[in-house]
Amino acid sequence: MRSRDTPSPVEFEIIDIRHFEPEEFAEILAAEGRAWHQELRWDFAGSARIINSCLREKRLAGYALVRSGRIHGYCFFFYDGEKGIIGGLFAHPMFSGEGHERELLEHTLETLLGTPGLRRIEAQLPHFAREELEAVFSRIVFGATCAGSCVFPWARRETGRGTRPAGSAMISTCARGTRAWRRTPPK
Repeated sequence: MRSRDTPSPVEFEIIDIRHFEPEEFAEILAAEGRAWHQELRWDFAGSARIINSCLREKRLAGYALVRSGRIHGYCFFFYDGEKGIIGGLFAHPMFSGEGHERELLEHTLETLLGTPGLRRIEAQLPHFAREELEAVFSRIVFGATCAGSCVFPWARRETGRGTRPAGSAMISTCARGTRAWRRTPPK
């Protein structure tokens, strides 16, 4: 049962992170720092400084989970040639289990998959077990499910010998939360 103090998911908006100033991320980055320390015994301060610098310079793309003007989660990514890298995904623990992380990841994957020339997507999301986000990757990227490393047809094209895959997509998982997707060239 949801308490009055806990907002419903429809009260949140997902907004491009470039519309915000780094200071507006201070609270959520502090919460993420606590989570990194508690879950992974990791000092997040250096990472938070880099994220702040990139936010200030508008070098990151991604989405913020916003309610009443406050950021309660985010997912950011950047491009490296033909590769898209999901650099972070986090929602405040107060809203854990409400699906906000999946919503942010869906927006991010849809944006990355719509990017011309992109051939690979990578993500290392150590706060999440594979099972927590696998369905999003499978549905958005592949339209199927897999275990371990998987290759799925990316697109089909007509040839003189029938329909053949034009390429393939690959997702691999190793360690907690590591994901990689790659569109391989046609043979």
